[in-house]
Amino acid sequence: MVVEKKVVKPKIKQSDLPSLDAIKDELARRNDDDFCRFYIKVIDKKGNEVFLTYNSIQKIIDDKIKELETLGIPARIIVLKARQEGVSTYTQGKLICRLTKNKNRNALVVAHRDDSTNAIFEKAKFMYSKLPDRIKPLQKASNARELIFDLPATHKGKGEGLNSRFKLLVAMESDAQIPITMFIFRSLLSMVEILQLLFLGYYNQFPIYRER
Repeated sequence: MVVEKKVVKPKIKQSDLPSLDAIKDELARRNDDDFCRFYIKVIDKKGNEVFLTYNSIQKIIDDKIKELETLGIPARIIVLKARQEGVSTYTQGKLICRLTKNKNRNALVVAHRDDSTNAIFEKAKFMYSKLPDRIKPLQKASNARELIFDLPATHKGKGEGLNSRFKLLVAMESDAQIPITMFIFRSLLSMVEILQLLFLGYYNQFPIYRER
């Protein structure tokens, strides 16, 4: 005589399941692409706020960066780009992503003109302001060309800051030579005559990569 045993499946309570926000947060923590498509907001050409989903040009650049990083080679990329392809937007999104979820990171952006610098900075501030409060790092008092992600002087709660910062410079300014422990560098160059000067000025600040 065969006696069948009834299998009782454990009941799973709704409260035992992770929330959608918790799932997205974990994915974003592990992957920059998920962080951008979940949390980085940009203004599209129609004036709407949308999340940053890479277009074909942005994906080509991102894939090349991933390829180099996988090989252990610092990603140093010169993009000869047309206008309105989203390269600047991609770069700002990537910077905000890495600065706001990692400690002790510094990003330096150099533009060729003052108005370009201001436009880039406003875009970066917009992206930061639209981050959900639960993942938005505390911001220390910053200035017109620098965002500092660290504990503000008035902070009295527990926890620690990221000690990360986002700084912008105009290429021809006198303070364009600054030591930075680690940074993601990009420049907006539309004037060929300053290209050699800018590269010479920053050459000594890049860590030298040598194949092992």
